[in-house]
Amino acid sequence: MSETLVVAVAGNPNCGKSTLINGMAGTRLHTGNWPGVTVEKKSAILDYEDRKVEFVDLPGIYGLSPYTQEEIIARDYLIYEKPDAIINVVDATNLERNLYLTFQLIELGIPMIIALNIYDEAEKKGYEIDAKAMGNMLGVTVIPTVATKKMGLENLLKTVIDVAGNPELHYPKPLNYGEDIESAIKNLAEQINKTALNGKYPA
Repeated sequence: MSETLVVAVAGNPNCGKSTLINGMAGTRLHTGNWPGVTVEKKSAILDYEDRKVEFVDLPGIYGLSPYTQEEIIARDYLIYEKPDAIINVVDATNLERNLYLTFQLIELGIPMIIALNIYDEAEKKGYEIDAKAMGNMLGVTVIPTVATKKMGLENLLKTVIDVAGNPELHYPKPLNYGEDIESAIKNLAEQINKTALNGKYPA
């Protein structure tokens, strides 16, 4: 196969995205600028077995709210460019902050893999993270990695190629936020649909 698989790499600032890509691709990231802005764009291309993979290093962000230039770039790329898969690089030492972005990425419905990075530091802090249980809860594969030591990167790369090459088998399952929130979401959607049918939209 000659088709290039395009994989977006997303995560919070300082979670190790660039180091992880360099570790998998075996080369330094190519640097340019995103169209129309001065924000740096980084990418790398890897030939692995019979597949060509392009990794696009999205700006480090905490969420997809379109407030900062970095958030707008990341959100627009994911929505309009439609990459084959996302690697969500998560700092294992700070799950609470990092998973806010993770949930937003899952909501996009793009096949995704979580690289649970800086895993060695989490272990040193005494954290016990069940990656398999975490993956089952989120509906995506979770792979512990230590990008600086290239730990877990071979497994991550093989999983990425499988997920990106077979998206129909790896779409994230819908998240359930609990009865109260799910009911509120349903009611809001019904109100929006009702308003649209009447040809009226909120000001």
